[in-house]
Amino acid sequence: MAAALSVVAGLLLLIWCGTWLLQIALWLIQLAILLVRRSLTVVAGLAGVVVLLLTDRDGLRRALANDAAHQRVRTTLARERWS
Repeated sequence: MAAALSVVAGLLLLIWCGTWLLQIALWLIQLAILLVRRSLTVVAGLAGVVVLLLTDRDGLRRALANDAAHQRVRTTLARERWS
């Protein structure tokens, strides 16, 4: 009887630890997928900038100047909002 109880207790412990290990493994897989997706987004953005740099320098210059102008407007609006 004691052997049967120890076997059942061992199986329950194995199942409980196994579910925790499975949850941790799935969380790590999800984290890895998230990091890969974000890295691919950054790589795609950099690839777009490189393509513009190689093919249309004036277009890249205009895009960067436009982005800088928008950033100045956002900064001014934020300063006015908090003053």
